[in-house]
Amino acid sequence: DAGSTVTLSNVEISNNTAPNGIIRSVGDVNIVADDATTSIADNIADDIIYITDADLNLNAKNNGKINLEGNINGHSYDLNIDGDGTGSIDFNDTIKGAENINFKGDTELHLGLDSRVYANNMNNEMNTPANLKLDMEVDREHNTINTSKIYIENDISGDYSLIVNSLNEYKLDNLTDNAVAFLYALNDDPDTATNIEVSRIYGSPYMWKAVRNLKRSDKKGSTWYLSLYDSDRTVSPEV
Repeated sequence: DAGSTVTLSNVEISNNTAPNGIIRSVGDVNIVADDATTSIADNIADDIIYITDADLNLNAKNNGKINLEGNINGHSYDLNIDGDGTGSIDFNDTIKGAENINFKGDTELHLGLDSRVYANNMNNEMNTPANLKLDMEVDREHNTINTSKIYIENDISGDYSLIVNSLNEYKLDNLTDNAVAFLYALNDDPDTATNIEVSRIYGSPYMWKAVRNLKRSDKKGSTWYLSLYDSDRTVSPEV
């Protein structure tokens, strides 16, 4: 119903055969993990949540964990990340149709290797950096690096603490090949300053860093990379 609120707290939903998803709502949706796990996984629908003109609130607290497998889709909704600094949210699929992604509380958002996130804006509303964890994999066979991707149509604001979760211990042979874009915001407003710094690295012995507009071709807005070097403007072609 219009305006009604749906709340899922400390529940596990799996093997659901509904073709239209688990939740379709034009009211707010609250997904909570409080000293427990809330999981939506192994369901038949591609879109596990479809939400319109409302808020999707994810709150992991008291060491709670939210695990979402399947797409989040909709129209003109805000995705709010909240918690108390002890919980985590795991997601490895696609988020589409969000107006804003708002970090309101200190909860780790872990995006898997196949995650693709699309929103108009991404905001950190806290006075401390928001915690963002990205999976990364170095593919030496194809001389490429794979990672989660975030596409922001307009603006990014606030600071972010980036945790790199490397799925192997490799790097590529050529220094300048060791870079992969993870966040694209080509219309980013320079007046709303954003800083992203790598705070922790798991699974790799190398010092990956977050670098804005690494490439010579990055002339508009902001593109953020995981990289082993600071800028291709400072690396000679022979390296």
